[in-house]
Parts: sequence; C-alpha cells; structure tokens
Amino acid sequence: MLNRIHELDGFDQLTGLLNRERFESYLRKELFSTNENLTIMFVDLKRVKFINDAYGFTVGDVVIKKAAERLVYCVGDEGIVARLHGDNFGILLFKEKNIEQIELIANRLVFNFRDPIEVYDDLHLHVSISIGINRCAASDNHDVETILKNAHLALSFAKDNLSNEFCYYNSFLDKIAKKAIRLELDIQRAIENNELLLTYQPKVNLQNNKLAGIEGLIRWNHPSYGIVSPGEFIPIAENTKEIIPIGKWVINEGFRQAKEWNKQGVHFKKLALNVSPLQFYTSNFVDFIKEMLDLYQLDPELIELEITESVMNNIGRALDMISQLKAIGITVALDDFGTGFSSLNVLNQLPFDCLKIDKSFVKQVLTDRKTGILTKMIVQMGKELDMELVAEGIESKDQLTFMKQCNCNIGQGYYFSKPLSVKNMEAYLRLQC
Repeated sequence: MLNRIHELDGFDQLTGLLNRERFESYLRKELFSTNENLTIMFVDLKRVKFINDAYGFTVGDVVIKKAAERLVYCVGDEGIVARLHGDNFGILLFKEKNIEQIELIANRLVFNFRDPIEVYDDLHLHVSISIGINRCAASDNHDVETILKNAHLALSFAKDNLSNEFCYYNSFLDKIAKKAIRLELDIQRAIENNELLLTYQPKVNLQNNKLAGIEGLIRWNHPSYGIVSPGEFIPIAENTKEIIPIGKWVINEGFRQAKEWNKQGVHFKKLALNVSPLQFYTSNFVDFIKEMLDLYQLDPELIELEITESVMNNIGRALDMISQLKAIGITVALDDFGTGFSSLNVLNQLPFDCLKIDKSFVKQVLTDRKTGILTKMIVQMGKELDMELVAEGIESKDQLTFMKQCNCNIGQGYYFSKPLSVKNMEAYLRLQC
C-alpha cells in the first residue's frame, strides 16, 4: 500500500496523510483503472471546534493528528486515508467489499473512538465520529465529483442522526437535500405569501380530565409540498435567521386568535407559544411582547411562552429575560426537558413556572425501566420546585395511567387530541364549557 501512496506528491503537513487534492487524484486514477465497485467514506471528527475554543489550536492539532493515526490503524491495508480539510477525513477502501465488510470497518472506526485521546499525561479528550459511506457502482465510477458529493451528503445525514454513527448514500438522500434547499429558498416568502398557519393542541388536567390550556403549533402550507412539519423547516429557519420574523408572526397570530376567542366568549384557559432561542435573545423581545399584549388587549396571565434548554448558552441573559417576562405576568415553560445536556443546571438557575417532560421519555416509560424511574424523579423534582408538570406525547391509556400515578399535573398528546385547525379547536373549546 505504501508504494501506491508514495507514487503521489501532496501530503497534509499536520498528519502526513494525503491531502484533498491528491486524494481526489488518487481516487480518479483508481476508478479509471478498475471495473470493481469501490467504497468511499467521509469521516467527521466531533467536538474539535469545542476543543479549539477551550484548549487552543495546539491541543486541537494534537487531537487531529492522533485521530488520524487511529483512522489509519483501523483501516490498515484495506484502504487509504486522507485529510480533506479541518476535522474531515476521506477513506478509499481497496477492492470490492460487501455490506458486512464495510460495516465491520465502520464499526471498528466508531468503536476505536469511544476511548479518549491522550493529549498529555493529564489531559484526555473524548472525540466521536460520524461517517458517510458511498458504495460506487462500476457504472458510476468515472464521475468523481458526484461520488465525493454523495459521500459528503451521506456524512451530513449521519451527523444529523443521533442514533447512528454512519449513514449510506442513496438516491432518497438527494431528494431530501433538494427539498431542504427549496424550503430554504421559499421560507423567506412564506409570511408574505400567507403560507404559515397555527394549529392548536389541547392540554388536559390529568386529575379531573378538564381543559388546562392549549398550545399553538406552527405549520407551513407549502405550495408544492403541502403541509410541512416544523421538524423540517424550523432548523432551516434557524440557520438562515428567518426564525426571527417567523417567531414574531407566531406571537402576533397567536395573540390575535386569543383576542378573537375572548371576544366570542370561547375559553381556552391559557395559550402556550414556542419561542426560538434566537428570537428570545433579540434585544427588544420583551418590549415586543408588551406591544402585542397592548395591541390585542390580552391579560398576560393567559399567555405562556415555551423555551428550550438551549437558553443555557447565556444563563445570565436568560435569567434577566425570564424575570422580565414573569414581572409582566407571563408564565415561562421549559420545553423538551431531558433532551439537553444541562437540564438540572437549568432548573437550578432559572425560575421556570412549568416543566414539560419531553415525549421521548413518555414514549418509553412502559418499555424501559430506567426511563420510567427517571420520569418519576423528574415529576417529583418539579413538584418540589413548585413547577407545573406537563407530560408531552401521551398516545396511549397506559401512558396516561403511568403519568397519573406519578402525580403529573397535565398531559398533552394524540391520546387526547391531535393538533387542530382554528375552526376545530373552537368547536373543541365550546364543548369544554
């Protein structure tokens, strides 16, 4: 293998591996000289940016260099490894390999990065990896650019998928990526084209089965794709900062509808709306809320704002913002509790009124003993802190029974009702009177 590599000039100075240009050149040469199917892997080192920020670039370079050594060790003589840029590496596996052989190598890579990297005797740092895999059919072998693009696309999906460290390229990924690009372009005009809408989902008091409030949930009625869920377009909106005008639209529309229901004598108890961290930290956010309350003449006690654990990015600012909101009478809920890395610290430092237990916990309370125990502890802890407890994602009677036995205050989920249109929610609310 060494003879094959050293035929080429062009190595990465830090790691001694092939650089990107020479890797592409080597790949092109291999593809034109074989009729076999080949496999390309793109590998991303996680947490390198964090390490650079926390320890400096010298430590970061040591981590990258030692990570490169691990990659070479794991691949052995079954392929070559190149450093493409920064914390990204490329691997070309020699000879045609079946799925079992490919996954043996991929799992070997993942397993070897579970141990921390020793930078110094007293400094060991954890770095995990994501892997994008492209199995190149012989008929596609001559299009190097597409082969590399597809491997990178698979890597992007692997990084987004928390449950899998590696992902194979397939044509469906192209469709998803193209849709994401289209959504990114179209989202800028979604408000002016009147394509956004709020649906409403009831929250139910688990002790008396009466209405406890409602939550407004945004949807996008795209002209080509139909109803697009927030899970698809909210991350795009956050990346492009379009989440700020969208967030303002949500609050304006939610408050407007609340006023309309008040005018009609339709009682909804309390309206909860989600607030993005980017919107939450805008300098005039609290003033905007006050303006909307004045515009629609709403009692602030009718409104609850939900934010996620990502507020920990600026704990001092978050404390100030939450305190200002509570001072004007608005309640603040911690949404998706348990999905972040700093949950207990958030509860300890920020004065939330309500704790929403993430649906991932509720889903597993009956099938995973540890999850059930943790959920009971979360409810008990919330009670001790005088917080209202909401269980998200209740979908079955057994889940409802479990949360009742935990003395959880409120439930929300498809067991009670799916998110409803304004018309259907109004009918639902009238039945509750």
